[in-house]
Amino acid sequence: MRLKLWEDRWRAVPARWRAVITDVVAVLLWGGTTLYGETGAALGWAILAGGLLALRRPLPVPTLLAIVAIHGWSGVIVSPALACAAYTVASRARPLSGVPAIAASVLVFFIAPLDDTSFGRLFDLTFMVLLPVLLGLHMRRTWELLAAYEEYTQARQEHERLAAERAVLQERHRIAQEMHDSLGHKLSLIVLHAGALELSGPRGSHAELLRRTGQEAMHELRKVIGVLRADDEAGHVVDGVDPADEKAFRELVESSRNAGVPVAEDVDPEVWRLDPLVRSMAHRVVREALTNVHKHAGPVPTALRLQVRQAQLLIEVCNAAPGRERACRSAGARTGLATLAERVGMLGGELGHGTLSDGSYRLLVRIPVCR
Repeated sequence: MRLKLWEDRWRAVPARWRAVITDVVAVLLWGGTTLYGETGAALGWAILAGGLLALRRPLPVPTLLAIVAIHGWSGVIVSPALACAAYTVASRARPLSGVPAIAASVLVFFIAPLDDTSFGRLFDLTFMVLLPVLLGLHMRRTWELLAAYEEYTQARQEHERLAAERAVLQERHRIAQEMHDSLGHKLSLIVLHAGALELSGPRGSHAELLRRTGQEAMHELRKVIGVLRADDEAGHVVDGVDPADEKAFRELVESSRNAGVPVAEDVDPEVWRLDPLVRSMAHRVVREALTNVHKHAGPVPTALRLQVRQAQLLIEVCNAAPGRERACRSAGARTGLATLAERVGMLGGELGHGTLSDGSYRLLVRIPVCR
């Protein structure tokens, strides 16, 4: 019970301070045995090497090189500090800088004027550098595997969520289609016959009431079908121009312009007469594309085009090449596009993206439409 309490208290300490405490304890327990009886300069060098460990996480390679220099130049045994620094380089540093630093550490044991036999040097090298490096590489690989597993788990959960969402959308679309096919046609006939009775029959007032009731029922049916067909984020009408959808699109483009991205748009008016679900998806695509321009390219000229051609909605967003500094700093995966591609695929469309030969970046989406 008491051990559990101490474990909880230890976990409550910030990770940075836990690391510092671990380093101090390691130096005191391990280094105390090797420094017993040392005085003067030797003790000072050892304390300096131990103090450098405070920098081993933010600056692993410089810390290792500094401790190696102390070990080789002064001849003082700084085993705990050297082992901790070597472990950190192997587990955290980039290979491009970590490998030369470890190689320099190994070289020091053979060229430095240390008062030790060849076997002693090999023994110290093994326990102060080689074993910590192997342990660091093992931990590095373990962390990478854990990160990959966590990423896989998140991707699988997202896939399952999208599959469930796709099933709901397909069922809603099926219900809307059945309602449209079965009820819509019959209501239209009721209104048609009622209009004929109103003109020719003796009970024109009753026929007019029947006609108006049928028209109201058709209007309500259209509203229900619109809600069923639209995405969860859009409850728009089915027929005609939908100003809310167009207004949201204009606000999205204008917000990007206000943030410093010059967007040139070319939008086919027929886009606003498409199915609400398709228009909502177009809004998603444009929003994700402009977000990526802000994140990865910055304030560069961007061309936005939405066209309806050959029973397809074509969405193209192309931004100019970013500056060299921005390209280096923001290079990386555009993970949101993977989710977007799956959403587009739910509508039978396809998404492509990539960097062109001149350094510009293009996102191209095709979605089949029925007008």
